[in-house]
Amino acid sequence: AFESERAAPFYDARWFEDLDVLIASSYDYDRYVKEPNKYRDFLPYYDTLRSSWNLIFAAKPSETQTGPTIWLYTYPESLRKSKFDMKLFERFNASPESSRISNFLKNLNAVLYKKGKLEKCEQILREILSVEVENLSVRNQLAQVLYDQGNYEKALAHLGISIQKNPNQPEVYTIAGSALRRLKKYPQSEAALNKAIELQKDYEPAYVELVQLFDEQKDKVRLLDLLKRYLAILPQNSNKSNEIKKQIQELKK
Repeated sequence: AFESERAAPFYDARWFEDLDVLIASSYDYDRYVKEPNKYRDFLPYYDTLRSSWNLIFAAKPSETQTGPTIWLYTYPESLRKSKFDMKLFERFNASPESSRISNFLKNLNAVLYKKGKLEKCEQILREILSVEVENLSVRNQLAQVLYDQGNYEKALAHLGISIQKNPNQPEVYTIAGSALRRLKKYPQSEAALNKAIELQKDYEPAYVELVQLFDEQKDKVRLLDLLKRYLAILPQNSNKSNEIKKQIQELKK
């Protein structure tokens, strides 16, 4: 409630269209509606919920239960869009709350990524990166999103910048190796994946990618050698180690 005007950029229902449920309450709405000039940037948010969203539940006060009314909304599936309107991001330009904006966007991105909304994730991550240029975590996330969309060259560009800033990132070399493999650039892919293992001997994702790489090239000799090295980093009698042992036996045959 204190200086709530600072939260105005977040009061736009378009941010939340892909979430499962949006919760609103009369505690906020009743306060805003009493001062329409002061809270003119908040009230359209509630108008949008009432006009475009589906009200699925309302908990109202009664003689025996006091308190605000709580509303639960969902957004109609038929109205969902794959991208944000870029004007949404412009609302942040006049706000000095850079850390609050960054945290909001990072949390929203985490949800949208789990939901597979990759185009919106890309928009969010580019927005954050435009301010936090040196944030390697965000740059790596953007590379992963681009990779997931099949934009391997663009992903590699960001991974290259990340490696220049910090060459000790086995996970980055692994994503790069996978992207290069998908582009059929096998020698470069192998070099990147071996670098990941050099940095962290037991980094399993790099071994998994190398297995796929040698399998695609039908290089059974190097695949057998790799599987033996892979087996050495796995816990004995684990499901994965038993699976690798079986692959080794089949290759030996």
